[in-house]
Amino acid sequence: MCPHLLAGLLLFSWNAAASEFVVEAAAGSLVTGTLAAPVADAPARALLLDASGRHVRAFEMTEDGRIDYQFVAGTAGPYRLRPETAALPWQDHRDPPHDLAALEFPVADAVPADPRLRALLALPEAARAERMPRFWQEVHAAGTPLHTPLASGLVRLTFLWRGQPDTRNVRLYWPAQSANLRPFSRLPATDLWFLELEVPAGTRASYRIAPDVPAGERRLMRRMMRASAQADPLNPSRWRRDPRDGEYDSDSLLALPGSPTQHWTTAVPSTLQGRVEEHRIASARLGNSRRLSVYLPHGYAENSTYPLLLVFDRQAYLRDAALPATLDKLIAAGRIPPLMAVLIDNSSAEARARELPCNYEFAAFMTDELLPWLHRHWTLERDPSRVVVAGASYGGLAAACLAWRHPQRFGRVLAQSGSFWWGPAALDADPAANGGGWLARQFAEAPRSNLSFYLEAGLLEIRRRGDSSQGILESTRELAEVLRRRGYPVQLHEYAGGHDYAVWREGIAEGLIALLGGD
Repeated sequence: MCPHLLAGLLLFSWNAAASEFVVEAAAGSLVTGTLAAPVADAPARALLLDASGRHVRAFEMTEDGRIDYQFVAGTAGPYRLRPETAALPWQDHRDPPHDLAALEFPVADAVPADPRLRALLALPEAARAERMPRFWQEVHAAGTPLHTPLASGLVRLTFLWRGQPDTRNVRLYWPAQSANLRPFSRLPATDLWFLELEVPAGTRASYRIAPDVPAGERRLMRRMMRASAQADPLNPSRWRRDPRDGEYDSDSLLALPGSPTQHWTTAVPSTLQGRVEEHRIASARLGNSRRLSVYLPHGYAENSTYPLLLVFDRQAYLRDAALPATLDKLIAAGRIPPLMAVLIDNSSAEARARELPCNYEFAAFMTDELLPWLHRHWTLERDPSRVVVAGASYGGLAAACLAWRHPQRFGRVLAQSGSFWWGPAALDADPAANGGGWLARQFAEAPRSNLSFYLEAGLLEIRRRGDSSQGILESTRELAEVLRRRGYPVQLHEYAGGHDYAVWREGIAEGLIALLGGD
């Protein structure tokens, strides 16, 4: 823990009369804590209001029924935290405010390549300062990031941030480890901060910009990123989240010229809408329980038999991928058959990191507990070629691991940016200790079965410079090559983007068409 941070945990009790918690905070301090209630099945959010009652941001419930919050007090309190589900007996477990004044805020020192910024830099300082108001007007009208095609075939992106006099640094929150957390540079004698990246043509990505993120202990940096990351005010394009939410609750969307059309996520909502039921299942094998969202197609009939789609990371596929609405559109268009989808929650973030990466006990839960429970309640296909297991990141790894262990139960794999760099030693050591491609080696050695795969990974998900372990792109390519050599049907989709639901929300539609939709 950073020596400049205060230690300890404070418990603040519920203010029943006002249905809210009062948060006193000094300007510039980092406030973190957790709202918890004994009843966690109902989704909930907590709204943060400033001293004037203005909505600042919203915080959503996590898998295990908690609402973790973190924010930097722009002005002195009091702030108010107001759970939207006020009837629950919430308790507030709050850390003491973090004093950030003594921490270091790294700033990059770079000369811009963009000709518009170089023209500014060439001006004398007095003329440069005089030019800035008009420059910001022009940038606001054009939108950011600035993008310039290069002779290499790549595109140079120039992200801009208009700083305040007390801005200490700026970072990019970007869906690729190779650029995430990189500090911006400041153009001398201006309020302009900039960062330049080179990306493939046609890149689509969501991102945020985070001012004033200190260096230091990794947990503190993650909290600071979550606390200060916000939509780019110079980019009018947004995606996801409630329209009531502000800049802290939404992401900016970059879609360069040539980025693929998103047919299914931008299509008009179908009038033939399915329904979503909420359930909870307990696991004796795992010693925990989790929520399930069960999608039933429009016209669902109990005397009919339906293909089954199993998807990990329930909350993300509901909120960020809007999967039920996508299924409605695909079914209405005749691109996939009417199916039942089960979106599987994690019992907690810690459990997710333990259970999804090729965990034998989790695989037993899926085969011995979840599938029998589903078949007792609904009429579902038992032919493995009509059972798709899907997920992103660790969820994509889990999908492929389940098919490897139980090909007679899960016959179709849809893995989006699967964490195929993973191996058993990765939990306790450097992932490079696995030699990379652990799961690929298991498929190379196992008897061939009747599996089919749809794999996708982003061109930005490459090995980080100086990192000896594989990136997601390299390890996905390796797995696809091994599977093809063994004679498995494999479709590998490489897209211009990163680790990002802004791409995955369309990718799962294309994957389902490939695995279930015939031609």
